[in-house]
Amino acid sequence: MSRDDVKPELLTGPTHRSPSQYNTLAACEAKYHYRYVLRLPSPLSAPLLLGRATDEAVMLNFDGKKKTGRDEPVKRVKEKYVAEFDGGRGDVDWSREDERPLDLRDSGMRPLEKYHQEHCPSIQPVEVQPDLGMENKELGIRIVQFGDVLAKGGVLIDVKTSKASPPSVPSGGFRPKSEDHEFQVICYDLGHRAKFGTPPTQSRLDYLVHTKEPKVVSVPVAVGPAQVKYFGTVADRMERRLQWLNATAWAGALPNRRHNLCSRRWCGYWTPPCPVRVVPVARTAP
Repeated sequence: MSRDDVKPELLTGPTHRSPSQYNTLAACEAKYHYRYVLRLPSPLSAPLLLGRATDEAVMLNFDGKKKTGRDEPVKRVKEKYVAEFDGGRGDVDWSREDERPLDLRDSGMRPLEKYHQEHCPSIQPVEVQPDLGMENKELGIRIVQFGDVLAKGGVLIDVKTSKASPPSVPSGGFRPKSEDHEFQVICYDLGHRAKFGTPPTQSRLDYLVHTKEPKVVSVPVAVGPAQVKYFGTVADRMERRLQWLNATAWAGALPNRRHNLCSRRWCGYWTPPCPVRVVPVARTAP
């Protein structure tokens, strides 16, 4: 599908926003164009498959625990993980990956089991995948987003998989692996405030790290006035950029070749259309 095949009313992209949309636009305008405007399907990557299978297994446990107050048997959680991973294996182009399917599946199983046995017992879900959507009246947009779990005591948790531990900080502890992760949690935190009228007692990332020795690393994300201002700055900048891109009919959506995820392995659009579609325009961008 090309831009010429798309109905004119779709060229402006979605009418709502999400943290993923903003993160994608900041990383690569061409990728945003393919995914959210042209709505081109992107091949499933091995990291995405691992994350999806882990998420489904963790949510299975939290869904059950919300109803019964007890964690699901670890066997059932592992079976769910395997079923989800194996169900998507055929959708991954493994020639692009540096790991074999069964090796990756096994490496993801170990931190999942550790999380279930050592960390989940202290988490009592109140809402699973809570709707944390919010309105930004200044920009006239709605942020559509769903967290992973809101736990008893007002703790908002987002679960991630990772090949390496998040970076440590000199004062002790860890910080989020990327600005994308931090921005996502800030958005969830603000969505909690919009929904309940108060911030969560804690917002955090739980990283399930599939290294040789599996780890689970919890990273609290403090959301104060500086982070609220940061969200507003990012949203305003992204909306201005979207207005300009819409005005150019997306002819100015350039691939970001300097981004660390701009590669054959990490981007499903690396093969055409990306290398041949974009044409720069002679216009000053915001």
